[in-house]
Amino acid sequence: MKPATITQAAKSPQKKAPAPMEEPGFGWRVGISVLVVFGWVIFLVVWLLFYAGSFSGYQNLAVILVSLLVGIAILVASWASWGVKYGYKYRHKWKEECNEK
Repeated sequence: MKPATITQAAKSPQKKAPAPMEEPGFGWRVGISVLVVFGWVIFLVVWLLFYAGSFSGYQNLAVILVSLLVGIAILVASWASWGVKYGYKYRHKWKEECNEK
């Protein structure tokens, strides 16, 4: 059996590591992220136009901060499990990309 030459090795198909975006669960998390951001902006507009007038400035600030915290909690809850599962898998790839810059 002859050893493979350089041209044969270059032509042989190599397994490409999947990108993080191709992992299961990535798509619906992106969808939730977009919905949370646009939902929060819509909530703020509706709140400020129709409901904020009957509350004091501190109460309006509290409503805005609580709504922001709820949005962040939804995002953290949806992305934390994905980050724990796939962050370890892609750590070397991401470190190499950071070192190249």
